[in-house]
Amino acid sequence: MGNRNSSIRHQGLLCPSETDLTDFQISKFIGIGTFGKVYVVYHKGLKKEYALKIMQKRRICKYKFVENILNELNLLQGLTHPFICSLWYAFQDSDQIYMISDLLPGGDLAYHLKNQGRFSESRAKLLFCELALALDYLHRQRIGHFDVKPANILLDEKGHSHLSDFSLAKKLSKGELANTLSGTHLYMAPEIYLTFTGNIKGYDWRVDWWALGVCFYEMLRGRTPYEYSSTFSSLQALTSDGVTMPSRWPSDLISFLRAIINPDQTMRVENFENVQNHVYMERINWKNVFDRKMIPIFVPPKERLEPFGRRNYRATISVPFSRSQQHNKLKYLPSKEKGASNEAVELTQSNELLNEIANLTIKFKMFNRFRCETQIAEPRQSLDIVANKEKKLLSRKPTQLSIINKEKQQKPLTGRPLTQADKLRKAFQTANQDVNYSI
Repeated sequence: MGNRNSSIRHQGLLCPSETDLTDFQISKFIGIGTFGKVYVVYHKGLKKEYALKIMQKRRICKYKFVENILNELNLLQGLTHPFICSLWYAFQDSDQIYMISDLLPGGDLAYHLKNQGRFSESRAKLLFCELALALDYLHRQRIGHFDVKPANILLDEKGHSHLSDFSLAKKLSKGELANTLSGTHLYMAPEIYLTFTGNIKGYDWRVDWWALGVCFYEMLRGRTPYEYSSTFSSLQALTSDGVTMPSRWPSDLISFLRAIINPDQTMRVENFENVQNHVYMERINWKNVFDRKMIPIFVPPKERLEPFGRRNYRATISVPFSRSQQHNKLKYLPSKEKGASNEAVELTQSNELLNEIANLTIKFKMFNRFRCETQIAEPRQSLDIVANKEKKLLSRKPTQLSIINKEKQQKPLTGRPLTQADKLRKAFQTANQDVNYSI
């Protein structure tokens, strides 16, 4: 493990090269997850707040989730992207695993959809674009998230989105296909069901685009396109019925949604280039999106939106919170669970479980992002297309620019005549600046 007092420099600050709970002050309890608790913590050296997830090893082993946790830790250690929840530290003791991640106090999309019903098109579109860049970053590394849904999309204090919860994510080798029933029912692509029923051999990361498309539809309409109770009825709907689109929606939006949640995989959006090249996305400056220069319409309020309850938390943080209350205990004290004493006796008597805990302890790898090289996300070359066009315009002669400016007065920013979709959108935005499309 090395010398505990050894340190490294980061942005002028002194950071411990090895980290444990003593480096943090626990300021607030957030909620309870499957394997432990989530807190807001304050790093004493960096003077910065993070989210701390404390997971009990015995529960991880009891629910046979060891490989998922280790895989999630391994993947997160190599990911750096503006729209992915970053893991900063990971350490352990004999009983618990500690994960220190980005503090995202804006809550998850599931919370906001439940409270607001649906979003305006412009708000939903920016969130979609941010998440599309995150998926593109993952897919270029052959990583599938396999559980894209509103509950796993968190907002920061400025309203930008972050993809979280990589417990079902997997890095696929060349030619490898996933073949398990992974994901959340309402957001699972037809290929996942077809694999489960034995109709096809497997699927890959392209199912993430279907899930993101379902999220986009839900943000716009307030419900998912398919809502069925059983696997069989879901498979029937996904392979036969079309998605209902409100007639008020612009034609290019409808076209885009039909392309991204098309049951026919061969006709569906399957990569970032397909998204970027669709007519619905032609006005998007992707470089500005990547650089977080696009200001979200909705910014989570600083005050607490609802009292904290003992909710279940799988993601880092689920609901928006305030910083008014402070937790006066500076170290983690695990709470007693119902029947914990009897359960502890049973677990102690289980040699198999003890061996699994020991194996988890051996396989676990400590992580400190400040001393590890991660694969830094860089904007694609194609994201600079708009910027390059602007440079070419500036290099033209004044007479050429005057002609172009006259054309711009007659045509929209895309340089094409107004379509029916443009006219519809303009009419809606005139009536309501922040449009909420309804049925």
